[in-house]
Amino acid sequence: AALTMRLRDARGPARREAAAAFGRMGPTIAAGPSAILASHLKHKNADVRKRCAELLGVMGEAASAQAGALALCLGDDDGGVRWNSAKALRAMGEAGAVTLASLLGDRDTLVASTAAQALEKMGDIGARTLSLEIRHGTDSDSWRRAADSLRRMTDLLRVAPENVHLTDRDPSVRQHRARSIAARGPTSALHVATLVDGLAHEDTLTRNRHMAAVQQTGEVGAAALAGKLKETHGFVRRRAVEHLLQLGTADASVHAGALSARTGDTNPWVRLRAVEAKHDWLKKSELFHLPSPGLTVTMNWTGTFPMFGAIIRRT
Repeated sequence: AALTMRLRDARGPARREAAAAFGRMGPTIAAGPSAILASHLKHKNADVRKRCAELLGVMGEAASAQAGALALCLGDDDGGVRWNSAKALRAMGEAGAVTLASLLGDRDTLVASTAAQALEKMGDIGARTLSLEIRHGTDSDSWRRAADSLRRMTDLLRVAPENVHLTDRDPSVRQHRARSIAARGPTSALHVATLVDGLAHEDTLTRNRHMAAVQQTGEVGAAALAGKLKETHGFVRRRAVEHLLQLGTADASVHAGALSARTGDTNPWVRLRAVEAKHDWLKKSELFHLPSPGLTVTMNWTGTFPMFGAIIRRT
């Protein structure tokens, strides 16, 4: 109680010291104080909102339960409140990154740009989070803003995937180029975005060679293919399902929910492939204790696969 009272201390250092102490105690102990601070994020006084956002940031990951409340402050009229809120979300690590990513498609350009800038300052966690926004589709506002941020993080004005090397007759040339794209990690999403658009390519050989490169990019490739499941053209959706199923179960099963939704697709071939996927994963889930297609799987953002610690919730 005494430590909680110090959060209201008139002296800034004392407040920050108390917040840091709660942060070290962990989310259970910090739950009460952080909730109190979050309740003041709507205070009519901008200085109070700014101070509360700052203290939540000092608590760091221990206050991650209040990430949603901080997200609402990114559209605040006061620049200081926006700055402290974005900074607080950055301090919350993975939970903060996920929350910021959810704002990239916001209709308020100020909110979206503030979220993008915050992710750009989060290093590897930010880059990985941005790369996975490709799951919303290459034409989405979320991916467009994420791609711009990835380019700024890597000082790239544009990306030239050099597709000619991926269609070379020599398989060793194709494999070398595919490996070089995959080796770029999160920024490989910039190349993959161009490659998955090739699902509409008329030439089967070219299309399959591009998809072979996409499949080497793991979770980024899986997210890109999942983003194509809502394409207008049924043949593109069907091809996305087929290639997604060719990925390793760990990467593809993250998008089990999106694939299951395709069982009601208007295109009969898409429905057929989705039903086959659901049946296949059901068998694998029973054999390897993996999540079944009737579950939505969310990566735990530490790089582990669903069977090694993902958060699972029923749909």
